[in-house]
Amino acid sequence: MLFIIMISDIDNDIAASIVRSFADDTRNSTKIRTEEDNKSMQRDLDLIYKWAKNNMMEFNETKFEHMTWGITKGIDIASYKTPSGDDIPCKSKVKDLGVITSEDLLFRDHMNSVATACKIKQGIILRKFITRKEEPMMQLFKTYIRSKLDYCCLVWSPWCQKDIDKIERIQKNFTSKIEGMDNLDYHERLKNSNCTV
Repeated sequence: MLFIIMISDIDNDIAASIVRSFADDTRNSTKIRTEEDNKSMQRDLDLIYKWAKNNMMEFNETKFEHMTWGITKGIDIASYKTPSGDDIPCKSKVKDLGVITSEDLLFRDHMNSVATACKIKQGIILRKFITRKEEPMMQLFKTYIRSKLDYCCLVWSPWCQKDIDKIERIQKNFTSKIEGMDNLDYHERLKNSNCTV
């Protein structure tokens, strides 16, 4: 609680940018349309660095990243500086609170990561647990796989059919392994196990 109180004034002097903090992560964002917007962003970063120094806090400069998205044609994106004067590396994708965001905002890297992690979890569950009865299997699914699929899904929810199919295949595959459901249609399996598409 003390940490939250300490950082609550981090954006008091910030004029152009939106500053968001979660635990010990801080994000600074703004629209860049002109060279003046680039300068405003660096000024805001400098104010944040000054705030940290005044509060005897340090940023881990190795974790600094900067990413642009949207229409950047005709806009010269500046290189921003860390407190020590080094350039902040420009990334095409960043992981923020467990979600991989890319410049195109399609979240394909995140979906691939989630699908891979869920397949690994499914393999472990199917190897380690002998039972294939519905109740324990669905409990394992909801605990270890569905929770991963649901995490921040409002942010990265797929809208392209191939991405939807990739995510859906995880649930489809798992429910086919449940005793008594292997001969049922996928939608029947979902209905029987109280899962949604």
